[in-house]
Amino acid sequence: MCLVLKYLFLLVWLIYTFASIILLFGKGLLLHRDVLPNKSACNNNVDSLRQLTQNCTNTNTKVVIIIVDALRHDFVVPSELDTPYTNKITVFRDILASYPSRSRLYKFIADPPTTTMQRLTALTTGSLPTFIDVGSNFASEELTEDNVIDQLVNNGKKVVFMGDDTWASLFPRRFYRNYTYPSFNVWDLDSVDEGIKKNLYPEIVKDDWDVLIAHFLGVDHCGHRYGPNHKEMERKLSEINIILRDILKEILGRENIILFVLGDHGMTSTGDHGGESENELTSALFVLSSSEELQPKTESDIKQVDLVPTLSTLMGVPIPFSNIGSLIKSALPQNFHLVNSIWRNAKQINDYLTTYSLQNDELNDKHINFIKDTFNMLDVQQSSNTFVKSCENFMQLSRRACEEVWIRFDESSIHKGLLLMFVSLYFSFLLVGSSALDHYDKITGKQVLIIFSIILPLNISAFLFYFYKVIHITVVFFVTGFIGTIFLAIFCVVVWPSLTQDFLSTNKPDQILLRIFTVSTTLGFFSNSYIIEESYVLHTSFVLLLWYLVIKFKLENKKTWFRNKIKPKHFSLKHWITSLNCKVIWCSIVLCGILRFSHLFWQCREEQGWCFEDGSQIKSGNSVISIAVIITFVIIVHKLLKCSGNLTGYSLNVYLSSILPRVATVMLAVHWIFDSSFQRGKTLPYVAYLPNVILLLTVILIIILFISPLLIHYVDLQEGETNLSKNLYEMICRIFKNIVKMQLGPSIRGYPIVYGLATVYSATFLIFSMLLCIIGGLIFGYVYAVSATIMIISIWILAMIVSVIRHNQCTKINELYTVNWLYILLWTLSSSYWFYGTGHNPSFPAIHWNAAFVIQSKVENNTWLPGFLILTNTFFSQAVHAFLLPLLLICPFSIHGAWSGKSLPPKDENEQTMARGELLLAEKSRQMIHGAFDLTVKYILANCFRVAMVMAATTIHSRHLMMWKIFAPKLIFEGIALFITLPFSLFGFILMYRVTQHINVLFERIMSQHSS
Repeated sequence: MCLVLKYLFLLVWLIYTFASIILLFGKGLLLHRDVLPNKSACNNNVDSLRQLTQNCTNTNTKVVIIIVDALRHDFVVPSELDTPYTNKITVFRDILASYPSRSRLYKFIADPPTTTMQRLTALTTGSLPTFIDVGSNFASEELTEDNVIDQLVNNGKKVVFMGDDTWASLFPRRFYRNYTYPSFNVWDLDSVDEGIKKNLYPEIVKDDWDVLIAHFLGVDHCGHRYGPNHKEMERKLSEINIILRDILKEILGRENIILFVLGDHGMTSTGDHGGESENELTSALFVLSSSEELQPKTESDIKQVDLVPTLSTLMGVPIPFSNIGSLIKSALPQNFHLVNSIWRNAKQINDYLTTYSLQNDELNDKHINFIKDTFNMLDVQQSSNTFVKSCENFMQLSRRACEEVWIRFDESSIHKGLLLMFVSLYFSFLLVGSSALDHYDKITGKQVLIIFSIILPLNISAFLFYFYKVIHITVVFFVTGFIGTIFLAIFCVVVWPSLTQDFLSTNKPDQILLRIFTVSTTLGFFSNSYIIEESYVLHTSFVLLLWYLVIKFKLENKKTWFRNKIKPKHFSLKHWITSLNCKVIWCSIVLCGILRFSHLFWQCREEQGWCFEDGSQIKSGNSVISIAVIITFVIIVHKLLKCSGNLTGYSLNVYLSSILPRVATVMLAVHWIFDSSFQRGKTLPYVAYLPNVILLLTVILIIILFISPLLIHYVDLQEGETNLSKNLYEMICRIFKNIVKMQLGPSIRGYPIVYGLATVYSATFLIFSMLLCIIGGLIFGYVYAVSATIMIISIWILAMIVSVIRHNQCTKINELYTVNWLYILLWTLSSSYWFYGTGHNPSFPAIHWNAAFVIQSKVENNTWLPGFLILTNTFFSQAVHAFLLPLLLICPFSIHGAWSGKSLPPKDENEQTMARGELLLAEKSRQMIHGAFDLTVKYILANCFRVAMVMAATTIHSRHLMMWKIFAPKLIFEGIALFITLPFSLFGFILMYRVTQHINVLFERIMSQHSS
């Protein structure tokens, strides 16, 4: 127990150290723009235009803003294409033809990221939201930066809002009247839009408001669920067209109303958004004046932030202080004083940048001096046209300067994070050497206790200082990472003699190959093209490494422990087919075939235009095939467990492990059938909670198996015959008794027989694999459920192949307790590849957002559960590979009975035979715990090295053109994948220890009862 606690603490400490270092680096690289507390205010007491800052005017203009979420530009312009999204919104075309001097249509260009909350921030503040703010799209907080909504309210304007409840989170208590509806459930296409329709027409006819805002969500939700090339998109766009036509009829009959109809972003060909492709960035802006003619049109492409100064000017309120948008001249009525308005805009931008440069050093002297010189050259005595063009030129130059240097990197945190990461990895790799078990023995429990007594108070103190705002969170991360690195160095000093001996004795070809594959699969992170095509590189690297090991096994087969001592004199086809060589080769071929088949589930990036033109594989699938695959998998697993002696008892964990997975699978099949029918317009509401029940059943069984993980059954010979003759009533009573008492089997009164001991570890992990398959099928849906299932199958095939190869290479059983780095690299490559193989890639538009709505819950009050489901879906491969990692240690002890049928020839008098199977792991539990810890640490370090290389790449390319489109998303995805890998690796280690603990308890119980 003390040994396990020591290793558990070391694992948790190592996980905490690397997590802190990565967070420290992330805080430095992915900083957001500083928000200034300054607010614009009215200043009408000026004598000249040059002194004019933010004058406020009384205006009787009313503004109606209709936001159609994800209204892509090509949804509203005439097109010769016949698609579900073209030529459905025709009202703009008709109005432009009937009222050309009072209406305008623009291409409305957003700034990345194209997530709804960030777009709303830009549309109300006029500022550029930063990349990392994408994370707050699911947990919107009150907007404190100066914005047009606050300016309207503070200057006595009444704002009425209806639609997306994100506005209520950003602007609480601001609206005169407020009709908000939950926005997170993207499977709901109609509730928000219907609610708006119910309140929009009555509000328009009222005369007590100044600004009316309606935010429709149906088009965006339709894109997320079905994509733009679906008949549902045609329905939603036609509905919007009817709504807009009715609104325009009402507005055109009234005076002094300006209508803005706009999209906050576009959507990809698969209906997603969040990145910076052209389809995501371009939306539409339509402007209509109900009675006044507008200024002549000179613009065709408009930046979204340009809407803010335009609205402020129309309503006669100050332009928000942090705005960098430019006035849309052609959207102003002709009676507006254009020179005053454009100067006010330029003066506001200059004041903001001047103030910002005084508080931050992001705008260097070169930028700020250039901006000041350009502003000072503006001459109010020039002609109106020349002055307006000069002001526009100044505002464009200012905006470009901000775009170049807007993100301020905390270079100190970046450098500290990189240094600590690579130094920690260096010391960790030194400790995990060829004789790693000896190293771990030299780290005593007393030393671990001393470390714990030092680390815990220091970290608690750091968090307390942060809680009371004495220090910044980056200081906490640095303290944690620095302390962890120091103790790693101390451990290296303690075991230095053996470390130097390992270093001098390392002269194996496998080590060279290990370095080649590691470098080839991580050095490419410095290339944006590599990241785009990484799935192909991972596939190729995995196959090459796999076949290298197989061919090496074939060449060294004379040393194998499994071959028969007597070879046949003549070639025998039957002997060759049943030989171990043939089995390994066929398993390798099957594994390669599975990998190739998984290409069908790849989801291509926007940069891969040649790959999938419309991404239709994401939106369609066959539930029958998925049902057949998962049912077959569950049946085969159940049969395998039965054949190995497991699932034959009557204890609670065995009984539930036999029943619940099959029940959950049937329910999952029913859910998929109705889910596929629902997409065709049919639904049965009472089956909506089937996913909740399935998840509940699997979670209950997982908890039970963690508490009681043994699936074995034991009897004694004296009771063996009497048990067979019991009638049904007696058997039911016995089952009930065992369930109540949580017994493993009948009492021991004679010589015991234990079923399933030879596969005691693998049986537990196999039942967990079945549960993970069910969970994966539930979260992925029937479209991607097959990919999750074949991934788990490939993991077991890989574990079996590696086990045979390891047997062939070792000369003593003790060598099987330490897993070589080469096999861990192969496992890591598999984990990274299946991230792509399950339909993902490191870009935000590729996230399966529909996973958030598998479970029925009140998502408007709970964003944690949908977020957890999305994370589970996205990083399912990393979680499963980390949890099933102990198979690399377990399978060599179970593979003998499964494939060979021969005992391992004894190497000395005290050597046990391999016929005992996995029982050897329990009998040598100390070596097993050593090996499991060593395996877990190596796997963690392999994944940490990948993240370290991505960290280095993003640092070097921090000003690269593709930084925020390719490199930064890759860093975020790799970082989250590591954070998923760390705890699941720990869970796998704990489960293996739990099995060992229960086996020891069982043996003690048998011995005590048998001796008595």
